Amino acid sequence: MNLHNALDSEHSKAQALRIVDYIGRSDERFSELLEFVTGENKRLAQRAAWVISHCAMQTPEVVEPHLFDLLQFIRKGEHHDAIKRNTMKAASILELRGRVSGLAADLAFEILSSPDEAIATRAYSLTVLERLCKAEPELAPELRLVMDHMSGPKLPAALKARIRGARKVIDNLSPPT
Repeated sequence: MNLHNALDSEHSKAQALRIVDYIGRSDERFSELLEFVTGENKRLAQRAAWVISHCAMQTPEVVEPHLFDLLQFIRKGEHHDAIKRNTMKAASILELRGRVSGLAADLAFEILSSPDEAIATRAYSLTVLERLCKAEPELAPELRLVMDHMSGPKLPAALKARIRGARKVIDNLSPPT
């Protein structure tokens, strides 16, 4: 399969899953996919990012070694929402350990705190932080503070619901002070 042609020819879930099957457990093929995410062609970058989120669900062991680089990439510049959303979706699925967990936490707090970010990207960031709080309960007070500042009538219902769910989880970890 020629990844450029596959990404360029069709934008559908079926096509994304065909590409995921092609990549399989090949680090070489996954690295080629990453080149599209970080490349100059914005449309192919968005499509490749969507494939990465599907890879994270189906073959997380292929994505995990590259997650730190992906998180750094979205932190270092202005990128389309699809790239940020799918990277944070992958982070919300994958195991976050060591330096990846620190970078993921920092980036997720930045995204979650920014009202300019897309709702889905903020929701995935909240999921990342919720999962990290389970492993590192000392993050819970900071997450609680951010969620308190986000509350308000203008907050979209989907994000309000996601915050309620996260609040229940972190309140079970460490009661509010």
